[in-house]
Amino acid sequence: MPAFTYLCKNVHISVAHNTVTLYVPKTVPWYSLYQQIMQANYYGSTQAILKPIWPLHIYNPFDPQDPFVKRLSPVHPVHREYPDHEYYHDDALDREATHFHMKFTRNISAQDFDVFLTILVEKDIIDRNEKEACFIAFIHASQDAVSKFYDELAVVQLKAFALREKTKTNPQTYQKAADAAVELYDTLKNEAKTYFNNKNAKNYELFRSNCKKAIKKASIELKNHRGWGDVLLNVTAAILGLGVFYAVALGINYAWTHGEHLFFHCDTDSIKKIKKLEEAQSALLRI
Repeated sequence: MPAFTYLCKNVHISVAHNTVTLYVPKTVPWYSLYQQIMQANYYGSTQAILKPIWPLHIYNPFDPQDPFVKRLSPVHPVHREYPDHEYYHDDALDREATHFHMKFTRNISAQDFDVFLTILVEKDIIDRNEKEACFIAFIHASQDAVSKFYDELAVVQLKAFALREKTKTNPQTYQKAADAAVELYDTLKNEAKTYFNNKNAKNYELFRSNCKKAIKKASIELKNHRGWGDVLLNVTAAILGLGVFYAVALGINYAWTHGEHLFFHCDTDSIKKIKKLEEAQSALLRI
């Protein structure tokens, strides 16, 4: 799934889109007691703030007065009854287990995630070794996503060069496709340069939109040439991968679209899969 997950002893951590989710694993010895307390509505006088539960010292992470939230604000709640609740479970963890969603109004940066993990250490939810290992894995995932984009961009460049070489012997067949490929490469390269020079949510959406238009335009000519279906699919998926987190993107190997796993290097040339990615982007990248 398009999410970063890390399993600690007392809590499982999932980061997807602009939301962090804490799962209380059923494997912990005191899970049943914890579940009973949760189901018994163990609330304070305000009927809104969950009291800290021993031994997992978690307050309601959505109470604006909770120091847990103040250091991570702005954060909004996501509850089971919300119509878009499923959107926040882009992971393979047990969604029936007790869990808390923490939805940021901005995309989550490395600094945000470090503060989040530090708070978990302070509350004895994870230890310092778990924090360090989780943060390192998170950063590596970020670097993988950026590298994947540039790897796929390099493939576009190589394929464009190959088409341009073919125009020397058969311009009638290859000239329009070569021009389209070169234009696509130049556009993606320039859009990426602009975006990476000033990464924020607004600029990512502009980057994504402009790249999508460029790919759609290029596909008119390139869909008729062997191998370009995969190339356009792969670079589209790489752009999607960057968008899962614009600041620290997830290092995913695939995009989740309508129940299918679309791998970066799939066996089919069908350009139709790009349409599925385009349909899925709006849902996957809601901020």
